[in-house]
Amino acid sequence: FRVNNEINMAARGMGLGLYITRTIVEMHEGEVSVVSKMGEGSTFTICLPRIG
Repeated sequence: FRVNNEINMAARGMGLGLYITRTIVEMHEGEVSVVSKMGEGSTFTICLPRIG
């Protein structure tokens, strides 16, 4: 869900979602990696340790 307003438009493209994701994953001793291909996009992978 997105609302189009000045605040939202100003934040677009700042990578805040990736920063939040990385912070949470690292708090759980995991890793975030990315592979980008020009003109195709990016693939993000999240690895978390198993419990037990």
